[in-house]
Amino acid sequence: MFTVHRKKKKYMFCLMLVASFTFLLFGCASFSQTEGSQYVADALENVDKTEDADIHSREIEHYEDFLRGEECAYDEGWMFDIDHVVKGSGCTNEGGISKYAYYDSDKDGQLELHVQSSYFYYILQYRNNRLELLKALDIETGSDKIEWTIIPEEKGTENVENDNDAMEHYEAFLMGKECAYDGEETFDIISFIRPTKEPDKHYATRYTYFDSDEDGQSELHIRSVRRYEIITYRNGRLEVWKTLTRDYELLNNGAFLCTTAISAPVVWCYTYVELDNEGNEIVEVGFSTCNTNQNEVCDDEDEYSFEGQEVTMNEWNELTQEYFEIGTDEIEWVTLFAETD
Repeated sequence: MFTVHRKKKKYMFCLMLVASFTFLLFGCASFSQTEGSQYVADALENVDKTEDADIHSREIEHYEDFLRGEECAYDEGWMFDIDHVVKGSGCTNEGGISKYAYYDSDKDGQLELHVQSSYFYYILQYRNNRLELLKALDIETGSDKIEWTIIPEEKGTENVENDNDAMEHYEAFLMGKECAYDGEETFDIISFIRPTKEPDKHYATRYTYFDSDEDGQSELHIRSVRRYEIITYRNGRLEVWKTLTRDYELLNNGAFLCTTAISAPVVWCYTYVELDNEGNEIVEVGFSTCNTNQNEVCDDEDEYSFEGQEVTMNEWNELTQEYFEIGTDEIEWVTLFAETD
Protein backbone atom coordinates (compact mmCIF):
# COMPACT_ATOMS: atom_id res chain seq x y z
CA MET A 1 0.00 0.00 0.00
CA PHE A 2 2.86 2.30 0.76
CA THR A 3 4.34 1.75 -2.68
CA VAL A 4 1.04 2.41 -4.38
CA HIS A 5 0.59 5.62 -2.37
CA ARG A 6 4.02 6.89 -3.42
CA LYS A 7 3.19 6.26 -7.10
CA LYS A 8 -0.07 8.19 -6.77
CA LYS A 9 1.71 11.13 -5.14
CA LYS A 10 4.35 11.06 -7.87
CA TYR A 11 1.60 10.93 -10.51
CA MET A 12 -0.20 13.92 -8.97
CA PHE A 13 3.05 15.86 -8.79
CA CYS A 14 3.66 15.26 -12.49
CA LEU A 15 0.15 16.49 -13.30
CA MET A 16 0.85 19.67 -11.37
CA LEU A 17 4.09 20.21 -13.30
CA VAL A 18 2.31 19.70 -16.64
CA ALA A 19 -0.46 22.11 -15.63
CA SER A 20 2.06 24.73 -14.53
CA PHE A 21 4.03 24.39 -17.74
CA THR A 22 0.84 24.64 -19.82
CA PHE A 23 -0.20 27.78 -17.96
CA LEU A 24 3.20 29.41 -18.53
CA LEU A 25 3.28 28.44 -22.19
CA PHE A 26 -0.18 29.69 -23.10
CA GLY A 27 -0.02 32.62 -20.73
CA CYS A 28 3.17 33.91 -22.38
CA ALA A 29 1.74 33.31 -25.85
CA SER A 30 -1.38 35.21 -24.93
CA PHE A 31 0.67 38.09 -23.61
CA SER A 32 2.79 38.33 -26.76
CA GLN A 33 -0.26 38.36 -29.02
CA THR A 34 -2.57 40.66 -27.11
CA GLU A 35 -0.25 42.92 -25.12
CA GLY A 36 2.98 43.01 -27.16
CA SER A 37 2.18 46.27 -28.93
CA GLN A 38 1.08 47.91 -25.69
CA TYR A 39 4.22 46.67 -23.96
CA VAL A 40 6.46 48.36 -26.53
CA ALA A 41 4.27 51.46 -26.45
CA ASP A 42 4.68 51.64 -22.68
CA ALA A 43 8.42 51.22 -23.07
CA LEU A 44 8.46 54.18 -25.43
CA GLU A 45 6.81 56.32 -22.79
CA ASN A 46 9.59 55.58 -20.30
CA VAL A 47 12.58 55.82 -22.62
CA ASP A 48 15.04 58.68 -22.30
CA LYS A 49 16.67 60.31 -25.29
CA THR A 50 20.32 59.36 -25.63
CA GLU A 51 22.54 62.36 -24.94
CA ASP A 52 25.69 61.30 -26.75
CA ALA A 53 24.90 59.97 -30.23
CA ASP A 54 28.56 59.70 -31.22
CA ILE A 55 28.86 56.22 -29.72
CA HIS A 56 26.09 55.08 -32.03
CA SER A 57 27.78 56.27 -35.23
CA ARG A 58 27.80 52.83 -36.84
CA GLU A 59 24.09 52.16 -36.61
CA ILE A 60 23.24 55.81 -37.36
CA GLU A 61 25.19 55.54 -40.61
CA HIS A 62 23.08 52.57 -41.69
CA TYR A 63 19.86 54.26 -40.54
CA GLU A 64 20.71 57.32 -42.64
CA ASP A 65 21.42 55.10 -45.65
CA PHE A 66 17.98 53.53 -45.19
CA LEU A 67 16.30 56.94 -45.01
CA ARG A 68 18.09 58.00 -48.21
CA GLY A 69 16.95 54.86 -49.98
CA GLU A 70 20.47 53.43 -50.19
CA GLU A 71 19.91 50.44 -47.91
CA CYS A 72 17.12 47.94 -47.27
CA ALA A 73 15.85 46.35 -44.05
CA TYR A 74 15.07 42.68 -43.47
CA ASP A 75 12.03 41.01 -41.94
CA GLU A 76 12.16 37.21 -41.84
CA GLY A 77 13.32 36.61 -45.39
CA TRP A 78 11.94 39.63 -47.25
CA MET A 79 13.41 43.09 -47.76
CA PHE A 80 11.83 46.53 -47.86
CA ASP A 81 13.08 50.08 -48.36
CA ILE A 82 12.00 53.58 -47.33
CA ASP A 83 9.56 53.80 -50.27
CA HIS A 84 7.64 50.86 -48.78
CA VAL A 85 7.24 52.79 -45.53
CA VAL A 86 6.39 56.13 -47.13
CA LYS A 87 4.11 54.93 -49.93
CA GLY A 88 2.69 51.69 -48.54
CA SER A 89 2.85 48.22 -50.02
CA GLY A 90 1.19 49.40 -53.21
CA CYS A 91 4.16 51.68 -53.99
CA THR A 92 1.91 54.46 -55.27
CA ASN A 93 3.28 57.86 -56.20
CA GLU A 94 1.53 59.48 -53.26
CA GLY A 95 2.79 58.84 -49.76
CA GLY A 96 1.61 59.76 -46.31
CA ILE A 97 3.45 62.13 -44.00
CA SER A 98 6.51 60.31 -42.71
CA LYS A 99 8.79 60.95 -39.78
CA TYR A 100 11.65 59.27 -37.97
CA ALA A 101 13.52 59.33 -34.65
CA TYR A 102 16.47 57.57 -33.00
CA TYR A 103 15.76 55.98 -29.59
CA ASP A 104 16.97 53.08 -27.49
CA SER A 105 13.54 51.55 -26.86
CA ASP A 106 14.75 48.20 -25.56
CA LYS A 107 17.47 49.86 -23.43
CA ASP A 108 20.26 47.64 -24.73
CA GLY A 109 22.62 50.56 -25.26
CA GLN A 110 21.97 50.76 -29.01
CA LEU A 111 19.71 53.24 -30.75
CA GLU A 112 16.89 51.99 -32.93
CA LEU A 113 15.38 53.77 -35.90
CA HIS A 114 11.70 54.60 -35.45
CA VAL A 115 10.09 55.45 -38.79
CA GLN A 116 6.38 56.15 -39.16
CA SER A 117 4.04 57.04 -42.00
CA SER A 118 0.28 56.93 -42.52
CA TYR A 119 0.77 53.26 -43.46
CA PHE A 120 3.32 51.81 -41.04
CA TYR A 121 5.21 52.31 -37.79
CA TYR A 122 8.42 50.30 -37.87
CA ILE A 123 11.24 50.04 -35.36
CA LEU A 124 14.48 49.00 -37.06
CA GLN A 125 17.72 47.89 -35.45
CA TYR A 126 21.18 47.30 -36.85
CA ARG A 127 22.29 43.81 -35.87
CA ASN A 128 23.88 40.79 -37.54
CA ASN A 129 25.58 43.27 -39.90
CA ARG A 130 22.31 44.41 -41.43
CA LEU A 131 19.12 46.36 -40.70
CA GLU A 132 16.36 44.20 -39.25
CA LEU A 133 12.75 44.90 -38.30
CA LEU A 134 12.63 44.85 -34.50
CA LYS A 135 8.93 45.62 -34.11
CA ALA A 136 5.91 46.73 -36.15
CA LEU A 137 3.45 48.85 -34.19
CA ASP A 138 0.02 50.28 -34.82
CA ILE A 139 0.32 53.68 -36.51
CA GLU A 140 -1.74 55.21 -33.68
CA THR A 141 0.98 54.30 -31.18
CA GLY A 142 2.90 57.36 -30.09
CA SER A 143 4.78 59.14 -27.38
CA ASP A 144 4.92 62.81 -26.48
CA LYS A 145 8.55 62.36 -25.44
CA ILE A 146 9.76 61.44 -28.92
CA GLU A 147 11.07 64.34 -31.00
CA TRP A 148 10.24 63.31 -34.54
CA THR A 149 11.96 64.59 -37.67
CA ILE A 150 9.77 64.95 -40.76
CA ILE A 151 10.91 63.24 -43.97
CA PRO A 152 10.22 65.75 -46.79
CA GLU A 153 8.06 64.35 -49.58
CA GLU A 154 10.56 65.39 -52.25
CA LYS A 155 13.16 63.15 -50.61
CA GLY A 156 11.45 60.03 -51.96
CA THR A 157 13.74 57.60 -53.70
CA GLU A 158 11.70 56.96 -56.87
CA ASN A 159 13.91 57.20 -59.99
CA VAL A 160 16.92 58.00 -57.83
CA GLU A 161 19.97 55.76 -58.16
CA ASN A 162 22.66 55.36 -55.56
CA ASP A 163 24.84 58.49 -55.46
CA ASN A 164 27.99 56.43 -55.93
CA ASP A 165 26.55 54.84 -59.07
CA ALA A 166 25.73 58.29 -60.44
CA MET A 167 29.30 59.44 -59.79
CA GLU A 168 30.66 56.56 -61.85
CA HIS A 169 28.56 57.66 -64.83
CA TYR A 170 29.54 61.31 -64.37
CA GLU A 171 33.23 60.36 -64.39
CA ALA A 172 32.69 58.24 -67.48
CA PHE A 173 31.10 61.25 -69.22
CA LEU A 174 34.01 63.52 -68.26
CA MET A 175 36.45 60.94 -69.63
CA GLY A 176 34.59 60.74 -72.94
CA LYS A 177 33.36 57.19 -72.35
CA GLU A 178 29.64 57.97 -72.00
CA CYS A 179 27.12 60.34 -73.58
CA ALA A 180 24.30 62.42 -72.13
CA TYR A 181 20.78 62.83 -73.52
CA ASP A 182 19.22 66.31 -73.82
CA GLY A 183 15.70 65.24 -74.81
CA GLU A 184 16.39 65.23 -78.54
CA GLU A 185 19.86 63.82 -79.07
CA THR A 186 22.95 62.64 -77.25
CA PHE A 187 26.23 64.50 -76.87
CA ASP A 188 29.63 63.76 -75.37
CA ILE A 189 32.23 65.83 -73.57
CA ILE A 190 34.13 66.51 -76.80
CA SER A 191 31.17 68.24 -78.46
CA PHE A 192 30.74 70.27 -75.30
CA ILE A 193 34.28 71.65 -75.08
CA ARG A 194 35.53 71.71 -78.70
CA PRO A 195 34.90 74.69 -81.00
CA THR A 196 33.23 73.84 -84.29
CA LYS A 197 35.71 72.78 -86.99
CA GLU A 198 38.67 73.34 -84.64
CA PRO A 199 39.66 69.86 -83.46
CA ASP A 200 42.94 71.01 -81.91
CA LYS A 201 41.32 73.53 -79.57
CA HIS A 202 38.94 73.43 -76.63
CA TYR A 203 37.13 75.88 -74.40
CA ALA A 204 38.00 76.46 -70.77
CA THR A 205 35.76 74.02 -68.91
CA ARG A 206 35.00 73.44 -65.23
CA TYR A 207 32.79 71.00 -63.36
CA THR A 208 31.47 70.27 -59.89
CA TYR A 209 29.07 67.88 -58.17
CA PHE A 210 26.15 69.44 -56.30
CA ASP A 211 22.65 68.31 -55.27
CA SER A 212 20.65 71.30 -56.52
CA ASP A 213 17.25 69.58 -56.48
CA GLU A 214 17.87 68.10 -52.98
CA ASP A 215 16.79 64.59 -53.95
CA GLY A 216 19.77 62.95 -52.24
CA GLN A 217 21.76 62.52 -55.44
CA SER A 218 24.33 64.99 -56.74
CA GLU A 219 24.15 66.35 -60.26
CA LEU A 220 27.09 67.02 -62.56
CA HIS A 221 27.42 70.75 -63.18
CA ILE A 222 29.65 71.46 -66.15
CA ARG A 223 30.24 74.86 -67.71
CA SER A 224 32.39 76.45 -70.38
CA VAL A 225 32.55 79.90 -71.93
CA ARG A 226 29.70 78.75 -74.20
CA ARG A 227 27.12 77.13 -71.94
CA TYR A 228 26.23 75.61 -68.60
CA GLU A 229 24.74 72.10 -68.47
CA ILE A 230 23.43 70.29 -65.40
CA ILE A 231 23.36 66.53 -65.90
CA THR A 232 21.70 63.93 -63.69
CA TYR A 233 21.67 60.14 -63.72
CA ARG A 234 18.16 58.68 -63.89
CA ASN A 235 16.17 56.15 -65.86
CA GLY A 236 19.40 54.22 -66.34
CA ARG A 237 21.15 56.95 -68.33
CA LEU A 238 22.67 60.45 -68.14
CA GLU A 239 20.07 63.14 -68.84
CA VAL A 240 20.26 66.93 -68.99
CA TRP A 241 18.39 68.26 -65.99
CA LYS A 242 18.78 71.94 -66.91
CA THR A 243 20.54 74.04 -69.56
CA LEU A 244 21.63 77.52 -68.53
CA THR A 245 23.67 80.27 -70.12
CA ARG A 246 27.22 81.00 -69.02
CA ASP A 247 25.93 84.02 -67.07
CA TYR A 248 24.45 81.81 -64.32
CA GLU A 249 26.38 81.10 -61.14
CA LEU A 250 25.64 78.21 -58.76
CA LEU A 251 25.00 79.42 -55.21
CA ASN A 252 25.63 77.69 -51.89
CA ASN A 253 21.94 76.87 -51.44
CA GLY A 254 21.62 75.17 -54.84
CA ALA A 255 19.89 78.14 -56.47
CA PHE A 256 21.38 80.30 -59.23
CA LEU A 257 22.17 83.96 -59.81
CA CYS A 258 22.35 85.25 -63.37
CA THR A 259 24.41 88.41 -63.91
CA THR A 260 24.49 90.27 -67.22
CA ALA A 261 25.81 93.70 -68.20
CA ILE A 262 24.63 96.09 -70.89
CA SER A 263 26.95 98.95 -71.86
CA ALA A 264 26.37 102.69 -72.56
CA PRO A 265 25.31 103.40 -69.88
CA VAL A 266 26.26 100.33 -67.87
CA VAL A 267 23.20 98.38 -66.71
CA TRP A 268 23.68 95.40 -64.42
CA CYS A 269 20.80 92.93 -64.51
CA TYR A 270 20.42 90.14 -61.92
CA THR A 271 18.03 87.20 -61.81
CA TYR A 272 17.79 84.88 -58.81
CA VAL A 273 16.36 81.45 -59.73
CA GLU A 274 15.32 78.36 -57.78
CA LEU A 275 14.38 75.13 -59.59
CA ASP A 276 12.17 72.18 -58.70
CA ASN A 277 13.03 68.49 -59.13
CA GLU A 278 12.25 68.64 -62.85
CA GLY A 279 14.36 71.72 -63.49
CA ASN A 280 11.39 74.10 -63.69
CA GLU A 281 11.70 77.60 -62.28
CA ILE A 282 9.68 77.92 -59.08
CA VAL A 283 11.27 81.15 -57.81
CA GLU A 284 12.47 83.99 -60.05
CA VAL A 285 13.42 87.41 -58.71
CA GLY A 286 14.76 90.17 -60.98
CA PHE A 287 16.60 93.36 -60.02
CA SER A 288 18.96 95.79 -61.76
CA THR A 289 21.05 98.95 -61.48
CA CYS A 290 21.82 101.56 -64.11
CA ASN A 291 24.89 103.80 -63.81
CA THR A 292 23.15 106.77 -65.39
CA ASN A 293 25.90 109.30 -64.62
CA GLN A 294 28.56 106.84 -65.86
CA ASN A 295 30.93 107.59 -62.99
CA GLU A 296 31.57 103.87 -62.37
CA VAL A 297 30.29 104.22 -58.81
CA CYS A 298 26.90 103.21 -57.40
CA ASP A 299 25.33 106.30 -55.86
CA ASP A 300 21.98 108.00 -55.29
CA GLU A 301 22.04 109.45 -58.80
CA ASP A 302 21.84 106.01 -60.41
CA GLU A 303 18.63 104.13 -61.21
CA TYR A 304 17.59 101.05 -59.25
CA SER A 305 14.85 98.54 -59.97
CA PHE A 306 13.49 95.55 -58.05
CA GLU A 307 10.88 93.25 -59.62
CA GLY A 308 10.04 95.92 -62.19
CA GLN A 309 9.52 98.65 -59.61
CA GLU A 310 11.78 101.69 -59.28
CA VAL A 311 13.34 101.96 -55.81
CA THR A 312 15.97 104.05 -54.06
CA MET A 313 19.54 102.90 -53.60
CA ASN A 314 18.97 102.13 -49.89
CA GLU A 315 15.79 100.20 -50.65
CA TRP A 316 17.58 98.26 -53.39
CA ASN A 317 20.46 97.32 -51.08
CA GLU A 318 18.03 96.11 -48.43
CA LEU A 319 15.88 94.11 -50.86
CA THR A 320 18.79 92.41 -52.64
CA GLN A 321 21.07 91.76 -49.67
CA GLU A 322 19.69 88.27 -48.96
CA TYR A 323 20.46 87.10 -52.51
CA PHE A 324 24.01 88.43 -52.64
CA GLU A 325 24.83 87.07 -49.18
CA ILE A 326 24.09 83.43 -50.15
CA GLY A 327 27.52 83.30 -51.72
CA THR A 328 29.44 80.69 -53.73
CA ASP A 329 32.33 79.87 -51.37
CA GLU A 330 31.05 76.32 -50.69
CA ILE A 331 31.09 75.37 -54.39
CA GLU A 332 34.31 73.62 -55.40
CA TRP A 333 34.82 73.90 -59.14
CA VAL A 334 37.40 71.66 -60.80
CA THR A 335 39.18 72.71 -63.99
CA LEU A 336 38.70 70.04 -66.63
CA PHE A 337 40.40 71.92 -69.48
CA ALA A 338 42.20 75.20 -69.72
CA GLU A 339 41.41 77.30 -72.76
CA THR A 340 43.71 76.79 -75.74
CA ASP A 341 44.71 79.46 -78.22
